[in-house]
Amino acid sequence: MMKRLGLSLTVVLIFVGFSTPAFPMTIDYRTLGTFDAPTVVQQGVTVSGSANVKVLEFNGLGIMGGSTDNRVDTNEFIEFAFTQAGSATAISYNVTTIGDTDSNVGGERTLEAFGIGGTSLGTASQSSFDTAVSSLFGNQAIERFRLTSPGVDSFNVRSLTFTPAAAPIPEPSTMLLFGSGLTGFAAWRYRKTVKA
Repeated sequence: MMKRLGLSLTVVLIFVGFSTPAFPMTIDYRTLGTFDAPTVVQQGVTVSGSANVKVLEFNGLGIMGGSTDNRVDTNEFIEFAFTQAGSATAISYNVTTIGDTDSNVGGERTLEAFGIGGTSLGTASQSSFDTAVSSLFGNQAIERFRLTSPGVDSFNVRSLTFTPAAAPIPEPSTMLLFGSGLTGFAAWRYRKTVKA
Protein backbone atom coordinates (compact mmCIF):
# COMPACT_ATOMS: atom_id res chain seq x y z
CA MET A 1 0.00 0.00 0.00
CA MET A 2 2.77 2.47 0.93
CA LYS A 3 4.61 1.67 -2.31
CA ARG A 4 1.55 2.52 -4.38
CA LEU A 5 1.04 5.72 -2.42
CA GLY A 6 4.69 6.72 -3.03
CA LEU A 7 4.36 5.91 -6.72
CA SER A 8 1.12 7.88 -7.02
CA LEU A 9 2.67 10.87 -5.24
CA THR A 10 5.68 10.80 -7.58
CA VAL A 11 3.44 10.72 -10.66
CA VAL A 12 1.31 13.62 -9.31
CA LEU A 13 4.44 15.70 -8.59
CA ILE A 14 5.76 15.06 -12.09
CA PHE A 15 2.59 16.27 -13.81
CA VAL A 16 1.64 19.10 -11.43
CA GLY A 17 5.09 20.50 -10.73
CA PHE A 18 6.00 21.97 -14.09
CA SER A 19 5.35 25.58 -13.06
CA THR A 20 4.60 27.60 -9.98
CA PRO A 21 1.20 29.32 -10.22
CA ALA A 22 1.23 33.09 -10.06
CA PHE A 23 -1.28 35.02 -7.96
CA PRO A 24 -2.05 38.76 -8.05
CA MET A 25 -0.09 40.78 -5.49
CA THR A 26 -0.61 44.30 -4.15
CA ILE A 27 2.02 46.46 -2.46
CA ASP A 28 0.67 49.39 -0.45
CA TYR A 29 3.63 51.77 -0.16
CA ARG A 30 1.76 53.96 2.34
CA THR A 31 2.22 51.36 5.10
CA LEU A 32 6.04 51.11 5.08
CA GLY A 33 6.79 54.05 7.37
CA THR A 34 8.82 57.14 6.40
CA PHE A 35 12.40 56.90 5.08
CA ASP A 36 14.51 57.43 1.96
CA ALA A 37 16.88 55.01 0.21
CA PRO A 38 18.52 54.51 -3.20
CA THR A 39 16.17 51.56 -3.82
CA VAL A 40 13.15 50.07 -2.07
CA VAL A 41 12.49 46.34 -2.45
CA GLN A 42 9.10 44.85 -1.54
CA GLN A 43 7.62 41.50 -2.66
CA GLY A 44 10.11 41.08 -5.50
CA VAL A 45 9.68 44.61 -6.89
CA THR A 46 12.65 46.99 -6.85
CA VAL A 47 11.82 50.70 -6.94
CA SER A 48 14.50 53.21 -7.96
CA GLY A 49 14.49 56.68 -9.44
CA SER A 50 16.34 59.73 -10.70
CA ALA A 51 17.47 60.26 -7.07
CA ASN A 52 16.80 58.51 -3.74
CA VAL A 53 13.31 57.08 -3.32
CA LYS A 54 11.32 58.78 -0.56
CA VAL A 55 8.80 56.58 1.25
CA LEU A 56 6.13 58.53 3.12
CA GLU A 57 3.71 56.88 5.50
CA PHE A 58 0.14 57.67 4.36
CA ASN A 59 1.31 59.19 1.01
CA GLY A 60 3.44 56.55 -0.74
CA LEU A 61 6.53 56.91 -2.93
CA GLY A 62 8.24 60.06 -4.18
CA ILE A 63 11.75 61.14 -5.24
CA MET A 64 14.22 63.25 -3.24
CA GLY A 65 15.14 66.58 -4.81
CA GLY A 66 13.24 68.58 -7.40
CA SER A 67 10.69 71.10 -6.19
CA THR A 68 9.95 69.00 -3.11
CA ASP A 69 11.66 66.08 -1.37
CA ASN A 70 8.62 63.87 -1.18
CA ARG A 71 6.98 63.75 -4.63
CA VAL A 72 7.85 62.84 -8.20
CA ASP A 73 8.03 66.26 -9.86
CA THR A 74 9.92 68.51 -12.29
CA ASN A 75 11.26 65.93 -14.77
CA GLU A 76 12.03 63.32 -12.08
CA PHE A 77 11.26 59.65 -12.66
CA ILE A 78 10.45 56.61 -10.56
CA GLU A 79 10.97 53.08 -11.90
CA PHE A 80 9.49 49.71 -10.89
CA ALA A 81 11.39 46.52 -11.83
CA PHE A 82 10.04 43.01 -11.28
CA THR A 83 13.37 41.61 -10.14
CA GLN A 84 12.26 38.41 -8.42
CA ALA A 85 9.95 36.97 -11.09
CA GLY A 86 11.73 38.67 -14.00
CA SER A 87 8.49 40.08 -15.40
CA ALA A 88 4.82 40.61 -14.55
CA THR A 89 1.41 41.01 -16.14
CA ALA A 90 -1.90 42.58 -15.05
CA ILE A 91 0.03 45.60 -13.73
CA SER A 92 -1.76 48.67 -12.38
CA TYR A 93 -0.88 51.42 -9.92
CA ASN A 94 -2.57 54.15 -7.92
CA VAL A 95 -1.29 57.71 -7.42
CA THR A 96 -2.24 60.70 -5.36
CA THR A 97 -1.67 64.22 -6.67
CA ILE A 98 -0.39 66.88 -4.32
CA GLY A 99 0.99 69.49 -6.68
CA ASP A 100 -1.68 69.99 -9.29
CA THR A 101 -0.85 73.10 -11.32
CA ASP A 102 -3.28 72.78 -14.22
CA SER A 103 -6.54 71.41 -12.74
CA ASN A 104 -5.84 67.94 -14.13
CA VAL A 105 -6.89 66.08 -10.99
CA GLY A 106 -4.93 62.86 -11.63
CA GLY A 107 -1.49 64.38 -12.01
CA GLU A 108 0.14 64.31 -15.42
CA ARG A 109 2.90 61.76 -16.00
CA THR A 110 4.51 59.77 -18.80
CA LEU A 111 4.70 55.98 -18.60
CA GLU A 112 7.32 53.95 -20.47
CA ALA A 113 7.19 50.15 -20.26
CA PHE A 114 10.00 47.70 -21.03
CA GLY A 115 9.40 44.10 -22.10
CA ILE A 116 11.52 40.98 -21.87
CA GLY A 117 15.15 41.81 -22.62
CA GLY A 118 14.67 45.49 -21.79
CA THR A 119 13.05 46.40 -25.11
CA SER A 120 10.88 49.53 -24.90
CA LEU A 121 7.23 48.68 -25.51
CA GLY A 122 6.34 52.36 -25.92
CA THR A 123 5.15 55.35 -23.92
CA ALA A 124 1.78 56.69 -22.84
CA SER A 125 0.63 59.95 -21.23
CA GLN A 126 -1.48 59.43 -18.12
CA SER A 127 -3.50 61.56 -15.76
CA SER A 128 -5.88 59.32 -13.80
CA PHE A 129 -5.53 58.10 -10.20
CA ASP A 130 -5.89 54.37 -10.96
CA THR A 131 -3.99 53.34 -14.03
CA ALA A 132 -3.65 50.01 -15.80
CA VAL A 133 -0.23 49.47 -17.34
CA SER A 134 -0.39 46.05 -19.01
CA SER A 135 -3.49 46.72 -21.10
CA LEU A 136 -1.80 49.73 -22.72
CA PHE A 137 0.86 47.42 -24.17
CA GLY A 138 -1.22 44.46 -25.32
CA ASN A 139 -0.95 42.61 -21.98
CA GLN A 140 2.63 41.62 -22.75
CA ALA A 141 4.98 40.57 -19.96
CA ILE A 142 6.72 43.67 -18.58
CA GLU A 143 10.16 43.61 -16.90
CA ARG A 144 9.99 47.19 -15.64
CA PHE A 145 8.18 50.47 -16.14
CA ARG A 146 9.05 54.12 -15.51
CA LEU A 147 6.85 57.07 -14.54
CA THR A 148 8.19 60.55 -15.35
CA SER A 149 6.73 63.87 -14.30
CA PRO A 150 6.81 66.29 -17.22
CA GLY A 151 7.18 69.16 -14.74
CA VAL A 152 3.54 70.26 -14.74
CA ASP A 153 2.16 68.21 -11.83
CA SER A 154 3.71 66.18 -9.03
CA PHE A 155 2.49 62.87 -7.63
CA ASN A 156 3.12 60.03 -5.16
CA VAL A 157 2.66 56.36 -6.02
CA ARG A 158 0.42 54.84 -3.38
CA SER A 159 0.16 51.20 -4.45
CA LEU A 160 1.11 48.68 -7.13
CA THR A 161 -0.87 45.59 -8.17
CA PHE A 162 0.60 42.91 -10.46
CA THR A 163 0.74 39.22 -11.23
CA PRO A 164 4.33 37.90 -11.28
CA ALA A 165 5.30 35.70 -14.21
CA ALA A 166 4.89 32.00 -13.45
CA ALA A 167 8.26 30.64 -12.45
CA PRO A 168 8.97 27.43 -14.37
CA ILE A 169 10.71 24.63 -12.52
CA PRO A 170 14.21 24.34 -13.99
CA GLU A 171 14.53 21.49 -16.49
CA PRO A 172 17.23 19.53 -14.58
CA SER A 173 14.94 19.36 -11.53
CA THR A 174 12.05 18.14 -13.64
CA MET A 175 14.19 15.44 -15.23
CA LEU A 176 15.59 14.39 -11.85
CA LEU A 177 12.07 14.09 -10.45
CA PHE A 178 10.89 12.14 -13.49
CA GLY A 179 13.94 9.86 -13.38
CA SER A 180 13.56 9.13 -9.68
CA GLY A 181 9.89 8.26 -10.27
CA LEU A 182 10.81 5.84 -13.05
CA THR A 183 13.57 4.31 -10.91
CA GLY A 184 11.14 3.83 -8.02
CA PHE A 185 8.60 2.24 -10.35
CA ALA A 186 11.23 -0.11 -11.82
CA ALA A 187 12.41 -1.12 -8.34
CA TRP A 188 8.83 -1.79 -7.26
CA ARG A 189 8.17 -3.96 -10.34
CA TYR A 190 11.46 -5.84 -9.85
CA ARG A 191 10.63 -6.68 -6.23
CA LYS A 192 7.16 -7.77 -7.20
CA THR A 193 8.45 -10.18 -9.88
CA VAL A 194 11.24 -11.56 -7.59
CA LYS A 195 8.68 -12.44 -4.87
CA ALA A 196 6.41 -14.21 -7.37
